[in-house]
Amino acid sequence: MGLLDGLLGPKYEELSADSAAAKAIASHGVFEEFVKSANDRIEVVPDDGALYAFVGKPPKAFGLVWFDDSARYDVRSQMERGAMNREAAMRLVQSLEGVYVANSDAARYEFKVAGHKVVVTPSETMAAAIRDAIGEASS
Repeated sequence: MGLLDGLLGPKYEELSADSAAAKAIASHGVFEEFVKSANDRIEVVPDDGALYAFVGKPPKAFGLVWFDDSARYDVRSQMERGAMNREAAMRLVQSLEGVYVANSDAARYEFKVAGHKVVVTPSETMAAAIRDAIGEASS
């Protein structure tokens, strides 16, 4: 590993635009708008009908934003809507740390969205774990 690798972060293989993950990302215009406005590292995990985006430097310093076909969600918005209380939000963040670490060996790729590079982790196992964690926190 060279000096610049440590400074610039790891390099990932380019995600094929023909892949299911790329098509899932392209189908979420709300996500593209989010990427345009974000000023931090984004790692997205595509799921069936949803996208989960780790923003920042997981597994320790991060936020999670998730998208369906028409909307964007995050822990704060869920708490404001009454869909999640503070304790559930804290459990969700702790659970997501574990999910990220447990899937640290999942294949990751780079993909350009709205002119910005994002990391894509097309892992069904990781997506299911994130979906379950959000579901448990929201119940």
